[in-house]
This record gives sequence, structure tokens and C-alpha cells, in this order.
Amino acid sequence: METKKFVQFGTVLVIIFLPLFIIFLIMTLTLGLRDNASLIMFSSITLIILIVLLWFYRIVIEINETYISFKLGVGIFGKKYRVESLLSCKPVTNPILYGLGIKKIPNGWIFNVSGLKAIELSFKDKKSIVRIGTNKPQEIAEIINKLIKKQGNAEQYSGETANSKSINTYIIVGSVIVVFVILILIPFYNNRDSKVILNRENMKISDVYGITIKYKDINRIDTLALLPKIEIRTN
Repeated sequence: METKKFVQFGTVLVIIFLPLFIIFLIMTLTLGLRDNASLIMFSSITLIILIVLLWFYRIVIEINETYISFKLGVGIFGKKYRVESLLSCKPVTNPILYGLGIKKIPNGWIFNVSGLKAIELSFKDKKSIVRIGTNKPQEIAEIINKLIKKQGNAEQYSGETANSKSINTYIIVGSVIVVFVILILIPFYNNRDSKVILNRENMKISDVYGITIKYKDINRIDTLALLPKIEIRTN
């Protein structure tokens, strides 16, 4: 049997995150180049959005006589299951609350980049199930069930290879840690005292939302006992 490949593109995710990536990339190249804090903030957000796009812009399912495997996006994350470890495969429709991405569900895991349709894999040696999103659940389920029936007397085998499970776990944990560190550091970075730099022709207030003011544009400078009332915030 030749390897069969099924590709589903994450249309919704691309429609949402691609414009966001372009917007924050432009902000990084314009506002970010004026101030280091802005550069760190906008470039971090741009990088996170790019990672999401690369991870979830598609899902590829491959089937041969020995393995059923799938990969998300550029292929950094994926899993492989031996046919002889499977008990059954059926087409399912996910509840809308399951959403998109990688999710822990009550009795297993779901991997999905678009729509509500998926296949559900159940295993001989464990109770948990795996749902993999696809736009051709019926066709894929029929192929896998034929392979399961053909290898019905095969020895049971663990659903995942040890190496792939270990590598994927490190990738997920590492990415989550990086994202959280960035999100935690940004508020601390933003709460630093602003710096005022006086030049010959202008004064520069260095901050996340810094500004440069020319002396010729200033009518009057005074001190205030209290800050004025803040009526609206733009950040």
C-alpha cells in the first residue's frame, strides 16, 4: 500500500493571524525602531503570532500499512501511531467549544486547525482517545479500519514512539515557557521610570510609548501638584 496523504489547511486561523502578523510587523518596523522597549514588545508579539501561524496553518495526515501519523504546520509537532495498536477509528463532529489547536478533552486529546470534523482513534492498550481534525473523516476512517481489520491478530504495541513523544513534549513545554516569560517580563519592563533626554533642538521622553517634542512647538512649561484626570487610554 502506498502512503496516503490528506492535507487540511487552517483557513480560519490564517485569516485571523496573518493580518495580525502583518500589522505587528509594520508596527515593529516603524514604532519599534524608535524605542528599545517598543521594539522588544512589538517584536515579541510578532514572533508569537508567527509561531502560531507556522504551527497551525495546516494539518497533514499520512497513512500506510504500518503507521498512521499526523503533523501540524511546518512539521515541528506531530505524532505517529502503529496500526496494530489501534482498536477503531470513526468519523466524528467536534463540539464547537473544543475550538482549534491542541486541546485536552475529557477522555483524551484533540488536534485541529479548521472546522469541526475529525477522526477519533481508540487504542487497545489505553482508554484515552485521540481526535485529529480533517475535512475527509469518512474516507480516512474507512482506510484505517480496513488496515486494523487486516492486522487484527497483530501483537499490541504502544500508540506512540518513545522518541517522538519525548521530543514533542520538550517542544511544547519549551514554547509555553518562552511565551510566558515574555508576557511576564513585558509589564516589568513597561513599569520602569521614564527617561527624559534633552538635546539641542528637542526633548525625548523614552518609554514604551515614548515621544520626541521640538522646543519650538512648546508654548509653556510648568509644574503640576497633581496629574490631570485621565479620560481615555490608548494602550
